[in-house]
Amino acid sequence: MSKNNIVFFNLSDEKKASFKGECIDPAHEYRILVPVNDEATELLYKGEIYINGEISNDMTGLIFYEDTFYYMESKLFDFINVECDTLINMYEEEILDTDQLDKAINIIEVIISNTDDKTLLQFAQMLLELLNLAKRIRTIVGFCF
Repeated sequence: MSKNNIVFFNLSDEKKASFKGECIDPAHEYRILVPVNDEATELLYKGEIYINGEISNDMTGLIFYEDTFYYMESKLFDFINVECDTLINMYEEEILDTDQLDKAINIIEVIISNTDDKTLLQFAQMLLELLNLAKRIRTIVGFCF
């Protein structure tokens, strides 16, 4: 992990080019965050993830851009939405509670075992790592879009 335990994920230039016309705000950051203590959990529920302009050190996670969201939407997020009865989309904040983590982990494991798409595989493995962390420490996962 990098600063503040946040990993940045970028699509390859080739894959970015396929979404160039679709992106409304290509520089917009999308975040998937796991709070590591109760205080950070409360902040995430309130949508207050920044402290002094930086993501709280009490959160670990993944940051990506709009092109990655478009790429993952139908390959990953839509499956999580169906399985967990959530609405992960570019206009919503969404929380996976502890009771939804097993379902999300299972669907991501199925996706990982059935894909040869290296980009999807890399992203899904990173997300799976975050979900497993949240499960281990009994916390939530926030999709802060």
